[in-house]
Amino acid sequence: MIFAIFDRPLVAAGLALMLLSGCEGEPVQTVQGRLSPEIVSAHISYSFGQCSARIPSADQKRIRAFIGSAEAARAGAVIVTVPRGCSAGQDEARAGAVRKLIGSRIPRVDLRMPDPADAPGSTGIVRMIQIDAIEVDQSGCSPGAGCTVANNLAAQMAYPDELLYPSGTARPTYHVPPPPQAVPTQSGGTDSTATISGAN
Repeated sequence: MIFAIFDRPLVAAGLALMLLSGCEGEPVQTVQGRLSPEIVSAHISYSFGQCSARIPSADQKRIRAFIGSAEAARAGAVIVTVPRGCSAGQDEARAGAVRKLIGSRIPRVDLRMPDPADAPGSTGIVRMIQIDAIEVDQSGCSPGAGCTVANNLAAQMAYPDELLYPSGTARPTYHVPPPPQAVPTQSGGTDSTATISGAN
């Protein structure tokens, strides 16, 4: 009886060790692969009248037909650039005219308003984007190779328009920077191979 009492803690410890060893799972294998979205896109241009919020009837028809084809192709997103008008109120009126033409048939419409620094203009672009497939490359993913990983793949599927913009330009007010300028050389001339990019 005394032997059984003294051995009881040892038996309990042994049972605890057996239970803990049973909880240990199989090691998880890490898989590193390259996931690349296959993007299909198309675009058209349209115009407003000079210092006007009216889109000519011919361009209205083209936009409606383009949006119809985007809907038929199950486009994931449509990007529309709105050219800057002659006043802030006109910018909003132009955006309203575009929204009315596009309607709500496309699940995601990215309406990109002009930057206050932009010069007044009349031409904008309507672009549709569709992700047709996801390609998997088991050779791996190198930094800057344009690939994605599983943790941000869902975000790319939900916001396919962001795939077309570098991270620094993925904002609604992004405007195209000015063209590069030639750098003067020490001899007083200009070097066409050395350029200075305009600031965003």
